[in-house]
Amino acid sequence: MADKKTEMERQFIAAAQAVGCTVELCADAQELRRCLSGTALPLVLADDVVADWPHLTQQLRGNGATLAESAEVAAAAVAGITTAQAALALTGTVVVASSDESVRWASTLPQEHIVIVRRGDICASQSAVTGKLRTMLTAPGAYVAYITGPSRTADIERVLTIGVHGPRRVRILLIPDSMAEVSHG
Repeated sequence: MADKKTEMERQFIAAAQAVGCTVELCADAQELRRCLSGTALPLVLADDVVADWPHLTQQLRGNGATLAESAEVAAAAVAGITTAQAALALTGTVVVASSDESVRWASTLPQEHIVIVRRGDICASQSAVTGKLRTMLTAPGAYVAYITGPSRTADIERVLTIGVHGPRRVRILLIPDSMAEVSHG
């Protein structure tokens, strides 16, 4: 089972890199803080990050990060941080529950989208994500985003352009399933 999970993780990393993402492995809370410490400001945090990672939020806010309280705040940011609820190994896609506006703003308006993914949330196929999607989509107005690399379009004179309709860069931070909330220190 471990070999299958390791292979699926390798496949996800390769697929994500192939579509233009940067993938960083964070083995523990200190590495996650290190990966985020060099992120350019202004940085915005989606509500899911605030809820899941209160100590990390406090540290990042102490370093100048703000909450994604409006589209204007997020659009002025260099980077936005969200968390993924699933990831697809075959395509390098991250699946983000985006019912909350702050998540949509932080993942689409800044020039860089940083998404925290637990290794155990990497799935082999879309069918493996289906159960999670049913849970995520039960609330009225629920919204889920499939994000596969930086925003790209070729609809203007068939010239590929990156970052027109969303972030120019997507950085995925892979963390262990067992990683607890990031504490001070």
